[in-house]
Amino acid sequence: MLRNANIFTNAIMKSAQNREKKEKKMGSNTNFQQKLEGILEKINSENEKGKRAPKLLLHSCCAPCSSYVMEYLAEYFQITILFYNPNISEEKEYLKRVQELKRLIDEMQLKNPVSFMEGEYSPQEYFRAVKGLEHLGERSERCYACYKLRMDYTARIAKKNDFDYFTTTLSISPLKNAQALNEIGEQIAEEMGLKYLIQANTKNKVIYCDGEPNSYAGKIVGRMNSTDDLSDNTVDENVVITYINAVENVRMYLEKNLEGIKDILI
Repeated sequence: MLRNANIFTNAIMKSAQNREKKEKKMGSNTNFQQKLEGILEKINSENEKGKRAPKLLLHSCCAPCSSYVMEYLAEYFQITILFYNPNISEEKEYLKRVQELKRLIDEMQLKNPVSFMEGEYSPQEYFRAVKGLEHLGERSERCYACYKLRMDYTARIAKKNDFDYFTTTLSISPLKNAQALNEIGEQIAEEMGLKYLIQANTKNKVIYCDGEPNSYAGKIVGRMNSTDDLSDNTVDENVVITYINAVENVRMYLEKNLEGIKDILI
């Protein structure tokens, strides 16, 4: 119990430190958004002149993260959603995500058409990519190796099928590093002679069909030990940090939308 208490205390301290770091990086995130808006403004100008909407290959991790990105980018692109996620260790989990993503695409009403493409499901590719890094937590070198694996695959599919741009929905997740994703995407694009669509760190901007939060959001991702027996009653510090951050996000949302929530309840 004492060990878990110490872990919880350390997690609270780290969570506070992480929030301070995020606030300092807001300028960097604003630059990402400005760059993205500049690209979209140029594309919109070309679309208004009668040119076809460019083709975008959008790597997706799950339906909830894809909802906002599709709504936002379908105004400018013909999107093909690519579901390539060998980091999902359970096939049942993988199939649930595929099903929900297809349902989301069918139900969303968007300006330009969105199609679906399923990549190869091979968890062994993930395990090979992160070999020697399995013990590391979220936002570590293990994650960056996983980013590169999925982004590299997406880029190769984009090149093979003559897409104008490629990008990913991963920056939506509150656990992912948008700066690292953009650096990896731009590096791969330069190596392959492609265009990578930069992504801002649009955390928590998730929408759902009919306004209801009914899209399945999976949790068994990435780590081989994600479903290991936890009967020893130990607590993973990274998990505690994740839950603290989630509670903090809910608190901030309630503060900003308190009046509207009161109206609904009354």
